[in-house]
Amino acid sequence: MLDGTGTPVAGQHLKADLSGIERLAGSLGQLANEFAALTTVADEAGAAGNAELAGALSDFATGWSDKRNQLAGQLKDLAKDAEAAVRAYAATDLALAQGLGTR
Repeated sequence: MLDGTGTPVAGQHLKADLSGIERLAGSLGQLANEFAALTTVADEAGAAGNAELAGALSDFATGWSDKRNQLAGQLKDLAKDAEAAVRAYAATDLALAQGLGTR
């Protein structure tokens, strides 16, 4: 980190809870799989007894399916990003440690 004059500020350290980020990635991946496995809302239009209600149920089922798929994809992307962050942090830590001769 630099101060207002562009001089490096001592005492600033990068810290990352890699096991926590790994757990987050796993949880996000699990949520994505659970959302993807959900079945679509059943279209019970015939049992609705009303054409307007049947149409609303059908619209909801279609909208839910689309949004569920979108959300599952976003969760998978976040899980991949978290996994990539862990790899990047670990590689940076290793490179810095090797540069200091501690590993």
